[in-house]
Amino acid sequence: MPRRLLAWGNNVARALDPTSEEPLLPAPVDITKATGCDEVVFHSWACTIGRDRMSGKLFAWGIHPLIPDGIISSLDMPTPRKVLGVGQPAGFLMPDGTIRDLAGRSSSRTCQDVVMTEQGDTYTFQDLLETAAGTPLAHPLLPLSNLELYATESRAFVLARGVMPLLFEIHTLEGHKPCPPRLEVVSGLEGVGIKSIVPGSSNRLGVVSDAGEAWILGRRGEPELQEIDGDIEFLGLGSAFEVVVTDAAAWVRDDFGQLGISDQDTTEDWVGLSGLSGRIVDVVSARWSTFVTVEDDSDNELQQGR
Repeated sequence: MPRRLLAWGNNVARALDPTSEEPLLPAPVDITKATGCDEVVFHSWACTIGRDRMSGKLFAWGIHPLIPDGIISSLDMPTPRKVLGVGQPAGFLMPDGTIRDLAGRSSSRTCQDVVMTEQGDTYTFQDLLETAAGTPLAHPLLPLSNLELYATESRAFVLARGVMPLLFEIHTLEGHKPCPPRLEVVSGLEGVGIKSIVPGSSNRLGVVSDAGEAWILGRRGEPELQEIDGDIEFLGLGSAFEVVVTDAAAWVRDDFGQLGISDQDTTEDWVGLSGLSGRIVDVVSARWSTFVTVEDDSDNELQQGR
């Protein structure tokens, strides 16, 4: 089925709509034709990398060295397994497991997974098992396979799937002083079947469970369960806003500014996001903006949350 790419929020760097000079898109705008893309591979406040599913071509728009003409550029490369970096693309984990930098140079070794925080810290499976100083990084509950890595601005996490799923955080500071990296289990999520991990802005992390529940892990404390009617399928986390998509509706909660919720600037309650038709199949949020991918389906009309 055909898909459309919709965006709203801060467009100062033209990372949402490269053809618009408007600094703010207060309501969802269809930018499928403007970008030639129907899905998002990477999005930050500064730039976006999108993909056309039919041709497989990649495009980048916004402000970044990948975009020399300043509007939108085609990227001559296969679709990466992961874009490294948080605020800006810093490299790519390619399908063959090699790491490719922005100049097109590839690593000699391969990785199963790799992440990079905005501060530049890099973690691979090799780093998890042995640090640069030669000290093994281990935990009695950490398996040595079926692991996934995630990063926010200055935090890194390890998801261990399996019969007893566990989420670990990698700590490199003790009382604001550097320390050898150590793993700590994120309490409150032990044994939860995790459908997806959502790295968010302001060092927040989201978790969507197989049971249709969502948790948000803030900068401090334990994950908080979100009270939403319906089974949650997708979650987006901005600097001070959240987007949640259930099996029947889309909701936003906004503590920062106008993000497509009528004329309201700020709300601590969940508000239904209207004006979308079709079925949302992906949500990607950055610090002050959001993309949703909508699959057109006349038999599946997305309802406004009530």
